[in-house]
Amino acid sequence: MIRTPKAVDSRYDNAPVLEHSCGHFTLQGYSRAAVQTYWRIPEYKIIFDHGAHPWEFYNTAHLALTHTHADHCNGLVSYVATRHLFRLTKPTIYVPPHTEDTIREVIDAWKKLNRQSFEFELVSLPVGSDVNYTNQLYLRPFATVHSIETQGYFLFEKVEKLLAKFQGLDPKEISSKKSGGDTITESTERPYFAFCADTAIGVLEQEPWLYKVPTLVLECTFLSEDERETALRTKHVHIDDIIARFDRFENENLVLSHFSTRYSRQEVLEQLDRLLPTRLKDKVIAWI
Repeated sequence: MIRTPKAVDSRYDNAPVLEHSCGHFTLQGYSRAAVQTYWRIPEYKIIFDHGAHPWEFYNTAHLALTHTHADHCNGLVSYVATRHLFRLTKPTIYVPPHTEDTIREVIDAWKKLNRQSFEFELVSLPVGSDVNYTNQLYLRPFATVHSIETQGYFLFEKVEKLLAKFQGLDPKEISSKKSGGDTITESTERPYFAFCADTAIGVLEQEPWLYKVPTLVLECTFLSEDERETALRTKHVHIDDIIARFDRFENENLVLSHFSTRYSRQEVLEQLDRLLPTRLKDKVIAWI
C-alpha cells in the first residue's frame, strides 16, 4: 500500500511542510517541480536544498545544496538572514564546487543591500569526498544526471566493527589481543539516507548502491505516457523508468517526489496506484 506523509501543523504557515517517520529519523519537506523543493532531517541536523524558507527550518545549522535551479535554492538568503536575526551560530552550507564563488557573491550582494553582515560558512564539497559534519554522521556527494551539473547526497555513519576472527571470543581475550597490538576492528559504513535531487534515471546505473540505501528520495516528475520525450529532454525521471526497474529496489522507504504541477494530488495518487507493481507499492512514500 502506498504511504503518504502528513502535513505539519505550523505556527507560521509561510511554506508547506510534510512529514513522515522513516524509522531512525523523521523526514520533513516539500517538493513540486519548478515550484520549490526543500527537505530536512531534524534529528540529523541537516537540510537538503532550499527552494523556499519554511520558518521552522531556521534552527537547523547545516544545509546541502544540490544545484542552482531557482526552485532548489531560492530560500538560501532568507535562511542565512533568519539565523543572523536570531543571533544563532553561522550556518554551514555545502555546495557543488563550481557554484561556490557565485553563491558567495549572491549572499554578499544581499548583505550589502541589507547593510548587515550575515555570517555563514560556505564549503565546497566535490563528488566522492566525505565530511564529518556532526558527531559520527558523514555527508558524501555523488553525481546525478540533469540538465545542469548536479549532485545528490548520501548520509551515513562510520562505525567500528569487530573483525570476524575475533567475534565470539571472551571479552578479556579480545582486550588482551588489543593490548598486544592486534587490530581487532574495521571501519564500516552504516547507511541511512540518499537524496538524488533533480536527475534522470541514469543515476541508478551510475550508483547502483542507491537501490539498497534504507531511505531513498528519488524524483518522479512525469507520470503520463505522452511525457516520455519530455522526461528524456529535460533529464527527469518518468514513472516508466521506475517500473522498468521495480524488482531492483531493496530500499525500506522509496520516497517519490518532485511531481509535475500538471497533476493534482489526487491524480498523482491514482496514477501511482494504477501503474506501480504491487511489490513496489509497499516501499513507496508518495510525497504529495
